[in-house]
Amino acid sequence: PTRRSSDLIESPPIVQNFPIEYRHSADFAATRPTCAHRLRRIPTMPVNPVHTDNAPAAIGAYSQATLAEGFLFTSGQLGLVPATGALAEGVEAQARQAFANLEAICAAAGTTLGNTVKMTIFLADINEFAVVNKVMTEVMSEPYPARSCFAVAALPKAARVEIEAVVSMQ
Repeated sequence: PTRRSSDLIESPPIVQNFPIEYRHSADFAATRPTCAHRLRRIPTMPVNPVHTDNAPAAIGAYSQATLAEGFLFTSGQLGLVPATGALAEGVEAQARQAFANLEAICAAAGTTLGNTVKMTIFLADINEFAVVNKVMTEVMSEPYPARSCFAVAALPKAARVEIEAVVSMQ
C-alpha cells in the first residue's frame, strides 16, 4: 500500500497550543506573535573598522577592513600605491603592492599577513595566475592559507589583480 503524508499524522497538529481551526481565524492572525519580537533579542556581534594611511583609502561605502570575533576581514586590495593613488605597472607589481597593502592593514589591526586563514584572489586574466601565485609564494610562507582564485570580467580602475583576506587575530 502507498503511504500518504496525511497517513503519518496521528493527531491534528497544534501550533502554539491553538487548534488548527483557531490558527486560521482572524483572531489568531491579529494576536499571533511576530518574528520581529525575537530579532530584538539576538545579540549583535561587535564590528570594528580598521583604517591605515599606509594602504589606499576606501573609495566607497566600505572599510579597509573590519575586526569581528577574533578575525580581520579585509576589503579587496588593488595594486594601488598609497602615496600616489596610482596603480603599479604590470600584474606582478600590482600583486606585490596588493600584498603590501594587505600587510599594512594587518599591521594596523595588530596582526600579520602570515596569520591569514583564507585568501581570495580576483584576476582580470586567468592566464596571469602563475605570476600572481609566484608572488604569493615569495611574500608568504608555508603553511599557506586556504585560497580561491577567480577570473572576473573587470576590476576597479582597470586593475589586473585584487586580493582580500580573512586573518586570525591570534
